[in-house]
Amino acid sequence: MSRIPYLTGCAFSAIMLAGCSTGYGATSVQSAAEAPVAPSETVAEIGTLFADYDEAVLAASPLSKAYRGIRDEDYARWGDYSDEGDRLQYELLQNTAARMRAQFDLSALSPDDALSYRLFDALAERRKSLWPFRNHGYIFNQM
Repeated sequence: MSRIPYLTGCAFSAIMLAGCSTGYGATSVQSAAEAPVAPSETVAEIGTLFADYDEAVLAASPLSKAYRGIRDEDYARWGDYSDEGDRLQYELLQNTAARMRAQFDLSALSPDDALSYRLFDALAERRKSLWPFRNHGYIFNQM
């Protein structure tokens, strides 16, 4: 159905968001209960957050891996396009966005990282507003 292009688009959005970050560090992402990180650590931390999200999306979507040219043991397999798979992707996005909002102060970020923050937040909010209507698609469409 129409879920396959959305997952591919979602993974593509994550790639673009991760690419907007100015660096990826080896530091770990703090829990959402902790205070925002210091500005000097922010670049590496937000890059790590986006990289972890991208990695989780790719792990759940072999089709997205193939789209990006990643050939591994999942090559030529389908992803989980069930309601449960959709729910897991939705929760991953919402949990990552909540962690991002709790850990990072938008005003302390560089312009590139602030743009990535706002785009990821908008993606999460848009998906949240559309979630109740996920089963209201057309059986057939022009494609």
